Amino acid sequence: VGCGYGRFMVEVSVSIPLGDETDDDDDSDANLTLLFRKLFLFSSTMGAIVWMSDSNPSTRPLRPRHEDMTLASIKTEERGQYGCNIASLNSLSPSIMRLSIDPSGVFHHPKLMRGSDMCRDEILEGNWRLRHSRSRPVVVLDEEIVAADNLVLENENGAKRYKSYLSFYPFYADGSSDLPSYDKLELQGNIEVCHLTAVRKDHILAICRVFGSSSAPEELEDVAGHWFGGDDDGNMEIASFAILVGVQSRSEIQRICLVDDLNSHFDIANTPLSPSDGELPIQIDTSGDTVACGLWWKGVVLTGADARQGMTSVILEDEDMSPSKTSKKKKKKTPKKSGKKDGFARGMSLRG
Repeated sequence: VGCGYGRFMVEVSVSIPLGDETDDDDDSDANLTLLFRKLFLFSSTMGAIVWMSDSNPSTRPLRPRHEDMTLASIKTEERGQYGCNIASLNSLSPSIMRLSIDPSGVFHHPKLMRGSDMCRDEILEGNWRLRHSRSRPVVVLDEEIVAADNLVLENENGAKRYKSYLSFYPFYADGSSDLPSYDKLELQGNIEVCHLTAVRKDHILAICRVFGSSSAPEELEDVAGHWFGGDDDGNMEIASFAILVGVQSRSEIQRICLVDDLNSHFDIANTPLSPSDGELPIQIDTSGDTVACGLWWKGVVLTGADARQGMTSVILEDEDMSPSKTSKKKKKKTPKKSGKKDGFARGMSLRG
């Protein structure tokens, strides 16, 4: 993730072989020992690592070396200088680490967000289990971190149900133990959150998969609690929704259907993506009044006041430089040239 001023943070896992003689083609964990997992801050300006820290809490065992970590950041500003808040987490562990870089350049070591373990215990009720994925949706706001947990419940016939929670973890100063450490919101429907994007300071946009139905919001009550699919989710009707969530109210404001049938937009033979699993090929980002949406099978959509203003100026320039108007400006009435010269011109030529 970007951390401002040409600095980028990555997580690195370092392993060494167990014995002196190892097969280069054998990359299994059985022949390797994981030494550590570190967060490195790399400066492109200096071309060097300028800071590092453990990415794993010291009280927790090291995660497997192939287990991915999700990093998210937000830029902070103070007196014209920029810093950032960073969140690090993975899809399986409930732990959420927060670290920050002050605008003055001071690095603060990672701290565990309070309440993450208790929140995970509350949502994993009955036979519900975490749905395995490469990354865990997360977004960092000015005053809190918001993460998503996707759950799945499978019955003896292989039919599945899905549900998702958004958990909110505010930033509190040390010593404020009497304040609530987290809030959670259950999204209605047979649903899975794929991406989270901040919309200014007070809203979050969740890009989701809705399994088994493309119903409108008022019909979601009929979907919840029903079993869908079997061993193969590819035969299930899957839609993509965008859900707007209020940060202060901790509630869903509105949802709209982006794609009513994802199966019709996926070519399984040409892409590893599938409509029921893996990364959803819909990416959304916001900056001020501008919203950009990338749809890999359609292109890129830009909207917002700034985007409309820019598009208007481009159209005006195109109209001003259009061939019809340009040709009118270039047209001037000039006398027609002929092959005959008048007497004055002939006299001038005779005199040299």
